[in-house]
Amino acid sequence: MVIRHSRQHFRTPINFLFWILVILCDCLSVTVPQHVFKIPPSFTTLPPKEIIHSPGRSMRIPCSASGYPQPR
Repeated sequence: MVIRHSRQHFRTPINFLFWILVILCDCLSVTVPQHVFKIPPSFTTLPPKEIIHSPGRSMRIPCSASGYPQPR
């Protein structure tokens, strides 16, 4: 196997400087902390004030809430 023009991308000074800059940026990269603001949950749809329910049967109360992280 013969490798020819192995330094072709470093032939011009601009390409060489570009690659040096890329390597330096990668080595010196700094992780920036991310601030996560939590928003307490609040009702967007309130459940009904009165519900007629038969004992022993399951029921579903319709409501929804918003916040961050998303309430379940």
